[in-house]
Amino acid sequence: VIVAFAGWAYFRRSRKGQIWRGAGDDAIRLEALGYSVRRQRVLAFGASAALAAVAGALYAGTSGYMGPSIAGVAFSAEVLIWVAVGGSGRVLGPLVGVLVVRWGQQFLSSNLGLQQSWQLFMGLALILVVVVAPGGLLGIRIEPIRKRLFERGETKA
Repeated sequence: VIVAFAGWAYFRRSRKGQIWRGAGDDAIRLEALGYSVRRQRVLAFGASAALAAVAGALYAGTSGYMGPSIAGVAFSAEVLIWVAVGGSGRVLGPLVGVLVVRWGQQFLSSNLGLQQSWQLFMGLALILVVVVAPGGLLGIRIEPIRKRLFERGETKA
């Protein structure tokens, strides 16, 4: 995991990584600079499919099971929740989201004995994260929150 994230972070900063980000962020500008947006998107799609295949193979190897339920709506929604909690658009966002959600699931179901209702509390936590930190946990900017919580209604003269 460390090697994959380090490689991705290095690639994002490289020239090719910036071109691929440009294909998603501002395709018109990238085309005006003389790059084939279609070609860049096809290459990026192929690379992401290959990385997803490696992740799937590792998941099947570690869990010992791969079945149709893994490709269901529930698992896909869970992956989206990981990204929303951790923060999209950041390299470590999904990893932080997985760790926080899985820790919350373990804590609520095992430590507090909420085996049947842990999903309700995790859903409430997700709503709280989306409302308080729309950019995910890695997108939280502490200073504006501190000002809102600790500033008093003092008027300046």
